[in-house]
Amino acid sequence: MENRDGSFLDFFPERFKGTKRVLLCEPPDDWGGRAAVSWAQHLAGSNTYDPEIEKILEVTETLDAIYRRAGH
Repeated sequence: MENRDGSFLDFFPERFKGTKRVLLCEPPDDWGGRAAVSWAQHLAGSNTYDPEIEKILEVTETLDAIYRRAGH
């Protein structure tokens, strides 16, 4: 995942295959809207607790550590 030109919204996800990079998509990409729709659809389709959400803690802790190291 690369953040270009200092944007906090535009990311360039890449998949590495050996020594090559494959760009998966590029801005403008309405990922925020898709994420909200996916979340709403999941809530509408189930009234049970999904333990998968707990993985978000790992993601946020990792992002926080990256920003601390970068001095932000």
